[in-house]
Amino acid sequence: MTPVSRNLWTRSLLDRFKNLHVLIIGDIMIDRYLYGHVERISPEAPVPVLQYDHEECRPGGAANVALNVQALGARASVIAAMGTGFYSKMMKDIFDTNSLKSDYLLSEPGRMTTVKTRLSAGGHQLMRIDREQTDYITNETKSQIMFHVGEILAGDPPAVVILQDYDKGVLSPELIQYVIKISRENGVPVCVDPKNKHFFDFKGASLFKPNLKELSQALSKIITKSYQPISDAVGIMDQKLEAENYLITLSEAGIYYKSKETEGIAPIDRPVAVADVSGAGDTVISVAALCTAIGIPLNESAQLCNVAATQVCEKPGVACVDINTLLQRD
Repeated sequence: MTPVSRNLWTRSLLDRFKNLHVLIIGDIMIDRYLYGHVERISPEAPVPVLQYDHEECRPGGAANVALNVQALGARASVIAAMGTGFYSKMMKDIFDTNSLKSDYLLSEPGRMTTVKTRLSAGGHQLMRIDREQTDYITNETKSQIMFHVGEILAGDPPAVVILQDYDKGVLSPELIQYVIKISRENGVPVCVDPKNKHFFDFKGASLFKPNLKELSQALSKIITKSYQPISDAVGIMDQKLEAENYLITLSEAGIYYKSKETEGIAPIDRPVAVADVSGAGDTVISVAALCTAIGIPLNESAQLCNVAATQVCEKPGVACVDINTLLQRD
């Protein structure tokens, strides 16, 4: 176990993150929240009637990763695909409102922009409605993404690339391997937050970060939250992926880490009042990628990720890190 004796979040660390360019490629979505109160049950069916109060729309998926990267002082470029029409305009408005660049948001006619709508009352989520399309983007859109990746690597090289997969159709095996190959040829590390569909397609990544559930599903076996079973499972996974570094998020048990130099579990060092785990994985990959870019040892990176992720879990809804809270944690 990694001893956690101090908070590694310091101004000097954040100064090292400042203005690093991070290229994020993957699935974006709108996280939409409809808030209200419930006073009665519908006469039409045994369901509560939500009396609408207000709503909020936040950047989700790869867009939330960009928001975390930006909150930590770095610059974020997002390459992603969406549909056309009302929700694509909303997506661009959300990017503008949050000072995120929308230059590389590609609109694909006939495609559905992903929107996750949550209905909440009294601090409790009543229902989630997913508007999404999971088939692959067209070859034309994929070619545009490849062009933009090459363009950015040549003109404004990032310090690190993040592949953020939510199985919504942007990342395909061909695109994944293209990005890893061209990035590594240009000396840029690639950090991956995978989902189930392409789990073993990210061969040769610099850092691979699934959660324990995703690892269990990929290997078709139950893995307990203890060192040896996780270490054995990562050894099996590594035979296929050959990544340089691994982080496995373990919820309340912390984060398992493995590199060529070190291996262990970084525990969470304080009680956490969990409000919502949504977006915690986005925070972890954001912090881990920035740490990779500046050469922070993996065990310290895992500890930094723990602190940032627990802060996010204590906020309702999909949220991102807050620098002042990180620095004042102790």
